Amino acid sequence: DKFTLLESHYYRISYEDDGKISKTREILHIKGIVFGKDTVHLFFNHWPSRIGGEVESSHKRKKAAEKVKEKTDSLYTKNKNTKIIIMGDLNDHPTDENVNTVLGAKKQSTNTTNSTDQLINLLYEEQEEKKGTHSYKNEWGVLDNIIVSSGLLNAKKGARTKNESACIFKVDWLLYTNKNGDQSPSRSFSGDKFHEEGYSDHLPIYLVVTSK
Repeated sequence: DKFTLLESHYYRISYEDDGKISKTREILHIKGIVFGKDTVHLFFNHWPSRIGGEVESSHKRKKAAEKVKEKTDSLYTKNKNTKIIIMGDLNDHPTDENVNTVLGAKKQSTNTTNSTDQLINLLYEEQEEKKGTHSYKNEWGVLDNIIVSSGLLNAKKGARTKNESACIFKVDWLLYTNKNGDQSPSRSFSGDKFHEEGYSDHLPIYLVVTSK
């Protein structure tokens, strides 16, 4: 009851892999009215995995980052105050090149110009603090990102959010503790084994948006 859909689009992503053209999951872009009075654009993502190695697979995720960048830049040419939310499993950290440089989603404190046509990664500090949504070899990292336009973050009226409104939902019942006491998300699949008590190998993320 807080969101009215106006438009939806799927953007196909393809990349070259071992001399062949491969496809991956589409990016979903929806445009709608929130709180009955403000237009917001949302981009939902699940970028290619790191199977085969982080560096070796990076070119696949770069294609997805370039597509989102293309679409957000197009929105900014029409309105520099456009309100945008980009979320999902990017399989890259906020500090990685595809997110930080190709897409251009920066840490909030680096937006010193107060420009409205910037993308801000609200989970950047969680990555710096070694928190995360995913654990690999007992190291936590933020692979699931929440990125917003500075037009949404700095809004004086209508829909808006704050840096601390982006959250990782981390509770005990979503975690698995091994015999050494190390915790990780309680996954439902481990290889070809299904664990009924499991949920996912990633923790959920969410963003609180309010209106004034």
